[in-house]
Amino acid sequence: MRRLDSTLSLIRRGSYELRVTKFCSQGAAEELWLELIDHHRNQTIDSYRGRDLEDIAVAARSLGPKMLRGAPRSLHGGRKY
Repeated sequence: MRRLDSTLSLIRRGSYELRVTKFCSQGAAEELWLELIDHHRNQTIDSYRGRDLEDIAVAARSLGPKMLRGAPRSLHGGRKY
C-alpha cells in the first residue's frame, strides 16, 4: 500500500499550482510526482512521475510554461510563452 509522505508547492499563480508529491510504499522505491493543479476547477491539468529530483526538475521546466500559458494573461504580463 502506498502512502503520501510529503508535498511541496513549487509555485502558485492565481488558481494554478505546480507541486511535487512524494509517496512511499512498503518494500518499494519511493515515487515522486510533479503535478500541475487548477484549484479553481479542482483538477489536475498534467502530471509526471519521476524516479528522482533530476527527473522532476526536467519535467518542471516543461510544465512551468504550460502553467503560464493556461493562466489568465494578467499573471504573466500578457506575453506568450
